[in-house]
Amino acid sequence: MRTKNFLKATIAVIATSFLFTACKKEETNTNVQPTATAKVNFHLTDAPADYDAVYIDIQQVEVTMEGSAAVTLTPVRPGVYNLLDFRNGLDTLLLRADLPAGKISQMRLILGKNNSVVVNGQTHAMTTPSGQQSGLKLNLKEEFKAGGSYDVWIDFDAGSSIVVTGNGKYMLKPVIRAFSARQMDVSGVMCSR
Repeated sequence: MRTKNFLKATIAVIATSFLFTACKKEETNTNVQPTATAKVNFHLTDAPADYDAVYIDIQQVEVTMEGSAAVTLTPVRPGVYNLLDFRNGLDTLLLRADLPAGKISQMRLILGKNNSVVVNGQTHAMTTPSGQQSGLKLNLKEEFKAGGSYDVWIDFDAGSSIVVTGNGKYMLKPVIRAFSARQMDVSGVMCSR
């Protein structure tokens, strides 16, 4: 009998301890900071140009945050883009990334070897003096806050970026800028009807 009572008491203590453990409220630490990243979308766009097509082979994008080493990012679709598909307000999502919060100091587009221009139906290879090695450098002074979501446009000016050499070869010497939605300004005249 004593053994039965002892066994019942032991089972009751164990069951009660499981009950209290299962119902214990988990403590949350309110001092823990959220992940210090910002979501950034990079879009590719272009100004009008007088060519049939301008093909740029984008393989990687490097982003350097102030005080940090460069981060190498892979585009959504690495490869050849026709810049003229993204003019007159059109763009394409080049890449989406979670970047460390802070100030971005520089971007570089690392190009592949398949860059060309189509003029009057004829395709001409374009050389890019530093596009494959060090990349096309873009300055963008923008601060990304932790938890924020941002859009950055990489705007090629294809018409000003292509140089025809004396021997009829084509070179890409990019006229390019990067800007965020905060840096865009609108100019014009408002009229009432």
